Amino acid sequence: MPYTRLSGQNGQNNPILLILNYFEMNTDTIGLNAGCVWAALNEADALGTKQLKKIAKIKTEKELYAALGWLAREGKVNFQEGEDGKELIVSLVQ
Repeated sequence: MPYTRLSGQNGQNNPILLILNYFEMNTDTIGLNAGCVWAALNEADALGTKQLKKIAKIKTEKELYAALGWLAREGKVNFQEGEDGKELIVSLVQ
């Protein structure tokens, strides 16, 4: 199957680029993810980042850390280093 050239300047009419832009992270997405992270932490004392990502159903580490940054800026989370020194343990501020 031959490759075709993308139409428009810089591929602006490329449907793949339009789809990627739809999934672009923005403040709405970060805020929604922060809410999911807060809800997960509210049910547990403390969670490692791997557990938190899974329980909160966050897709990528980048999205998780953006959500944690949002909550940290609001003063809602505490961070501790895990026992192995490799994982971050997160809990809500009491």
